[in-house]
Amino acid sequence: MMNTWTPVAAAVTLACAGASALAQTTLDPIVVTATRIEQPLSEVLADLSVTESDALVGTGAATLGERLQMLPGIESGGSSDKIFIRGAEARMTAVYIDGIRVDRQDGYVTGGGAPWSLISVGQVDRIEILRGASSSQYGSDGMGGVVQLFAYDGRDGEKSTVTAGLGNRADRFIHLLKAGQVDHVDYSFSLGRHTNDGYNTKPSVAHTPETENWTRNQLSANVGFQLNANHHLAFKTIQNSSTDREVQWNGGEDMKTVGKLNAYSLKLDSAWSEQWQTHVQWSESKSHFRQPNPTTLLDDKNHFTKLTSLRVDNQWTLSSNQQATWGLEHIEDTFAAEADDWYNPAQGGRRTQTGMNLGWGARMGVQSVHISARHDDVSGFNATSTYGANYGLQVSPALKLMLGVTTGFRAPNLSQIYDPNYGDLNLRPETSKGMEGRLQYQGDGFALGATIYQSKYRELISADANFNWYNVGRARVKGINVNGSTAVGAANIGVNLDYTDAINSDTLKRLNYRSPRKLSAFAYMPIMGWQARAEILAKSSRWDDAANTRLLAGFTLLNVELKKAISPNSELRLRADNLFDRTIVEVDGLASPGRRLLATMVWNW
Repeated sequence: MMNTWTPVAAAVTLACAGASALAQTTLDPIVVTATRIEQPLSEVLADLSVTESDALVGTGAATLGERLQMLPGIESGGSSDKIFIRGAEARMTAVYIDGIRVDRQDGYVTGGGAPWSLISVGQVDRIEILRGASSSQYGSDGMGGVVQLFAYDGRDGEKSTVTAGLGNRADRFIHLLKAGQVDHVDYSFSLGRHTNDGYNTKPSVAHTPETENWTRNQLSANVGFQLNANHHLAFKTIQNSSTDREVQWNGGEDMKTVGKLNAYSLKLDSAWSEQWQTHVQWSESKSHFRQPNPTTLLDDKNHFTKLTSLRVDNQWTLSSNQQATWGLEHIEDTFAAEADDWYNPAQGGRRTQTGMNLGWGARMGVQSVHISARHDDVSGFNATSTYGANYGLQVSPALKLMLGVTTGFRAPNLSQIYDPNYGDLNLRPETSKGMEGRLQYQGDGFALGATIYQSKYRELISADANFNWYNVGRARVKGINVNGSTAVGAANIGVNLDYTDAINSDTLKRLNYRSPRKLSAFAYMPIMGWQARAEILAKSSRWDDAANTRLLAGFTLLNVELKKAISPNSELRLRADNLFDRTIVEVDGLASPGRRLLATMVWNW
C-alpha cells in the first residue's frame, strides 16, 4: 500500500506546493470552462486547472489519458479510455474539443464516455479540466467533471511547427501545425500520424502476432472570418482515425478495432455592446468503431454515435464586479449498432435534450460568489434541475478560501436503454450531490493548495452477471488533494498528493480501479545546457473488480526528460517513461508496456 513513500510524500507536499504536475504558469490565463464565459483563472471559484501543450509535446502518449493522470484528482484506470475525475465513473466526464461535444453511446465497451483513442495529443494547445459535478452548466454530460480541449487559434499569432519523434517499439510520429491570420481571415491547420509496433499485452495467451500495434491519424482545420469589429464567424472540422490490435479472450489471431471521429462546428461570436455578448455554436460529432473478427469474418462490433447540438450563450456585464449569463441548448443523440457475431441483434435509438441555464457572479470586496442553475428536459425521462453555488473569500492578499456545492445527473446511454438483449427502457438517470472546500496560498515563488471534497451518487447503472443493465444503487466518494510548487535555487519542484476513499454505499466494497493514494511530482532545472525534468507517478494498490477479489499491486514510476535548443528555431527532446522498466498491472491479465524511450525534434519557421 505504498507505506514506504506516503509519509515522505506528505512531508514534501506540505513543504512545497501549487499547480499541476504537468505544467506550471506564472501568467493568469483566461479560461471558459468553469462558467462557460471568459474569466481570469485567478477569479475562478471552482476546482479548475489548465495544462499547456508544451507539457504534452514529445511524450509519445498513445492517448491523453496517459498524461492527464499526472494531474490532481485524476486517475486513468483499466485502460487509457477510462478517466476518473475525483473517483467518478469514467462515463461521467464530459469532453469537448473547441466546444464540440464528443461521447460514445456504446454500452458494451465503456458504458459510454469519451473516445479518448480518437483524440490526438497533437491537436491540443490547451486543456482545461473542471473537477466535480458541472451539470448546472453542461447538463447530463457534466456529472463528474469536464475536460475541454482547445486547438491553437490563428488570432493568437503566426505559428508554423513540425514535430517528429522516434522511439523504441518502432514508435514514430510526425505532426504539422500551421496557423496565422491574413487580413480578416484567421486559420489553423493540423495534420499528424502516430504509429507504434506495440507490445505483448497478454503473454499468457497464445496469439498472433506477438505484439499489438496501433496507429493514430489526425486532421483538423479551422477557418475564421472577422465579419466586422463585433462579429467573428468560425468553421472547424476534425477528421481522426485509429487502428488498434487486440488479443481475443481465447487467443488465436488478434482482432483489429478501427475507429473514426468526424466532427464539424460553426460558431458565431458577437459583441453587441460593451455589456452584452453572445456565442452561438452548432456542432456535430460522429464516432464509429468497427471490429471485424478475423476468424468468423463477421463484426464483433460495428457501432455508430452521432451527437448534434445547438448552443446559445448570452453574457451580460451588469457592473465592473458583476456578470450574468443565460444559455439555451438543444442536443440530439443517435446510436446504431449492426448485428454482430456475439449473437447481438441490430439496435438503435435516438433522444433529444433541451436545457436552459442561468448564472450570476459577483465580487464584493474580499468576497466572491457564483451561482448557476439549469433545467433539462431529456426525452423519455422526467425533467431535471441541477444547481451549483461557489463562494470565495480573500482572507489575505496571498490566501484564498473557496467553498462549493453542486448537483449532477447523467441520463443512461442509448445502448443501455435500447439494446434488445441487455437494455432496459425503465433505467433511471444517475444523480449526484457534492461539496468541496479549498484553501489556496500564492506567495512569491511559493504556492500551496488543499482541496477536500465529498460526492454521493445514486441510481448508479451497472451490468449484472448476465450483462443486463440495471440501476445498482449508491456510491460515496470523498477525498483530499494537497498540491503545490516552489523554487529551490535553479530548480522548480511540484507535488500532487491525492487520497481517495471511493466505496459502493450498498456493499461497502471499494470502487474498482481507484487508488486510495496517488502521488505525482516533478522537478526541473538547467543542467549543462539542457533543461532537465523528472516526474514521479506512484499509485497504491487498487481492486480490479467490483467484488474486491482481484487486487492490483501499487507501483512507482520515474519519467525523465531532457530538452535543448539546437538552433533559434529548433529543439531536441529526449524522454524516458518508466525509466526503471517497472511492471505495472492496470487490468488483471493485461501486461504493461514497460520502458518507453523517445527522441523528438521540434522545428519552428
